[in-house]
Amino acid sequence: MDQQQTDQLRLADVQRPPIMEDLTKTQMFEIQSQFDEGDREGFNWRAESFGWTREQADEVWAWFEQGHRAVEMLAAEAATP
Repeated sequence: MDQQQTDQLRLADVQRPPIMEDLTKTQMFEIQSQFDEGDREGFNWRAESFGWTREQADEVWAWFEQGHRAVEMLAAEAATP
């Protein structure tokens, strides 16, 4: 991983909604899938099943919209041996 990718990961960690810290890999996959499909209703249902408020769901949806998912994928690749 080069310095630019490392810097991007650090920036994403700072900006990542704190509510996402407790997600399992499966939950993260599920919520990303709902976002990728543009299924806001399904995303909100899933977020509610995680115990999130509507405001927290909106914050995570906005985070995905800002393109941070790409940085998340870099982090996952970097963590894979």
